[in-house]
Amino acid sequence: MFYILSKILAFLIIPFNWIVILLLIALKAKNKWIRLKYLKYAIFLLLFFTNPLIHHFIFNWYEVKTVEINNIPQNEVGILLGGYADTDIEDSDSLLQIDQAGNRLVAAIELYKQKKINKILISGGNGSLFENNKNEATLVRRFLLRMSIDSNDILTDSLSRNTYENAVYSKQLLIEKYSKIPSTTLITSAFHMNRAEKVFNKIGVNCIPFSCDKKINDIDFNLNETINPDPLLLKDWQYLIKEWFGLIAYSLNGYL
Repeated sequence: MFYILSKILAFLIIPFNWIVILLLIALKAKNKWIRLKYLKYAIFLLLFFTNPLIHHFIFNWYEVKTVEINNIPQNEVGILLGGYADTDIEDSDSLLQIDQAGNRLVAAIELYKQKKINKILISGGNGSLFENNKNEATLVRRFLLRMSIDSNDILTDSLSRNTYENAVYSKQLLIEKYSKIPSTTLITSAFHMNRAEKVFNKIGVNCIPFSCDKKINDIDFNLNETINPDPLLLKDWQYLIKEWFGLIAYSLNGYL
């Protein structure tokens, strides 16, 4: 029930939807002053969420900083959290389709190739509310095999649908294979690491965090970098606000 509710509420935490709703209210309002008020609200939110400087400072404050690979200790297992692969691929021989969070996958391969982890645990089933027989872990495992990763070094959790289940099923897999929790590295996006690390620590899997997929880069304080609106930033805010709501929901459910 918690999982279904979280998916339904996801619609309500998208900044673009807030702006559209405010514009619709303004459009339907018969009173001129009410129409103007909601129009101002919509414009304010649009300018706020597309401002590069605001985006930079907020994400710089919240994201978990990426550590240089050379400074990461060697661990037995790298836990690769899902949420980046397209599970609607029809042909099993098709190329793996990933979004920008696919940096998680690249990071896992890099850590493995540099012998910072001995095995990769892919944690990710199918997060869709609707029926889909494909799961992310299976598709990613197939890709890793094509990348010449030894099949004995790949563990798969194809059941988890959210961060909490990532932790639960990963722990089960680790105990089944090692009888106790081995040294682990947690691999996920910088904006997601805060919540993910707390969840894993809560259930007794103490990981070394390795964040990737940063939403910010060094900023030049010029007109283009600080004032000119960037509509692409709306997507980043969608991810971040989802994380904040996730922190609240997980805290209320005792997951953190």
